[in-house]
Amino acid sequence: MIVTKQGSVHVAEATPEGYNEIAALPVFEDLSWTAPAFAGGSIYARSFGEQLAPMIVVFFDLGVRGPQYDQAFTGEIVPFIDEHYRTRASADSRANVGMYFGGINALISTLQHPELFAKAATQSLLLLSMIEDMIYPLVDKVGEDKPEIYMDWGTYDMRNPHENWNLAVSNRKLAQAFRDKGVEVMGGEAHDGAGWASWRNRTDRVFASLFPAN
Repeated sequence: MIVTKQGSVHVAEATPEGYNEIAALPVFEDLSWTAPAFAGGSIYARSFGEQLAPMIVVFFDLGVRGPQYDQAFTGEIVPFIDEHYRTRASADSRANVGMYFGGINALISTLQHPELFAKAATQSLLLLSMIEDMIYPLVDKVGEDKPEIYMDWGTYDMRNPHENWNLAVSNRKLAQAFRDKGVEVMGGEAHDGAGWASWRNRTDRVFASLFPAN
C-alpha cells in the first residue's frame, strides 16, 4: 500500500520483476502523515488535516549543543523567522519539537525561555543521567505559567542494560515530574519501538496536540 502526497492510496503488487498497480483511490483532502494499514480485509488511513491550525514549521540542524545552540537559536534564528515570515511572535504561538537527541535542545530551550516558547514536544527523549542533571532543575523551576508539554515514547524504546538506561523508564519518570508540577503532559507511552518508523506514526498527534484547529 502506498499513500501519496496528494492524498490517494494505491494498492500494488511489487516484486523484483516489477510494479503492478491494482487499484487507487483518493481518500484525503489534506496530507496524510502516517502510513495506511491493512487488517481484516480493510484499509485504515487517517488524516489530521481538519484538526490542525495553520502553522509555519522550521527545520534546521545547527550542529552544536549547549550555550552555542541557545545563543544561535534564540538570538538569531527566532528573530530571523519573525522578521521574514508572517508569524505570531508570542510564546503561546511557538513550540519546540525534537526526537531523541533533538528533544534535549527542544525541551531545554522551552524551559529556559518561557518568554519565547510556551510549548514543547519530544519523542523518545534521550534521558541519560547527565541530561537528567540538566533538565530536572529546569522542571523544578516551573512556576505559575505552565508550559504545554507533549511527550511520547515506546514501550520497547531504546535501552542498554549494560549501561543501565532505558528510555521508556526515564521518559515515564520525567512525564510524572512534570505532572507533579501541575503541568499537563499530552501524548504518553505507545505500544511501539523507537526510531523514525515509530515516531512518524504519531507526528500528526504531536502537532494536533500543540496546535489544534479552532
